[in-house]
Amino acid sequence: MENSEQKQPAFNGFSAEVIEFLRDLKANNNREWFTRNKASYSEFLHPQAARFAGDVAQQLADLSGRAVNFKIFRIYRDVRFSKDKTPYNSHIHMRFWSGGHVAWFFALEPDEILVGAGAMKLDNNTLSAYRVSVSQPEFGETLGDSVDALVKQGFRCNPPEMRRYPVGFTADHRHCDLLRHKSLTVWRTLDWKFATSSLLASNVANSFYDLLPFNDYLQSLLGDENGL
Repeated sequence: MENSEQKQPAFNGFSAEVIEFLRDLKANNNREWFTRNKASYSEFLHPQAARFAGDVAQQLADLSGRAVNFKIFRIYRDVRFSKDKTPYNSHIHMRFWSGGHVAWFFALEPDEILVGAGAMKLDNNTLSAYRVSVSQPEFGETLGDSVDALVKQGFRCNPPEMRRYPVGFTADHRHCDLLRHKSLTVWRTLDWKFATSSLLASNVANSFYDLLPFNDYLQSLLGDENGL
């Protein structure tokens, strides 16, 4: 007889209860509502998110031949330094990585599914390494071509955080737009029909695998220190 505590049920898509919970939380983002409905979070959302993340990590590991880690971000928001004081995240966000500064990203919003890849919030040393690499014509050209190719495939690149070029560079630099980034990520929306489908995990894992060359090249420009 199998031990049900040792074997997780298969992930078959997020249930209607999860989708309804996220939509209702978005409309009622306060502690009173969450307290009344926390059982739905504990019974449906949290365990389904864990199964999904585990499935995606395993499938991506099988595809890439690399160990894949993941993090599910907390539903509780840190509002200490934010003007937005709503206490909860009305979405499920996840991060997957195999070392380095780059990662893959997944978001289940109340009405949208997003997948992405790249590097977020580079620290000062890594950002300096990125700028030195991108300023060299052959590296900047290859990275720019990679981003352009992904945009043509339906991805979008995050806008640069800096309005002006960084100190030490000029506005006429060939890769000025790339140099204005402090994070570099690409994102694509998946068909909403996959949200409740057993094919969601494989669809996301394959999307991540397609983004592996982008992540690998970006990582090569950032240095060798391990990411978080």
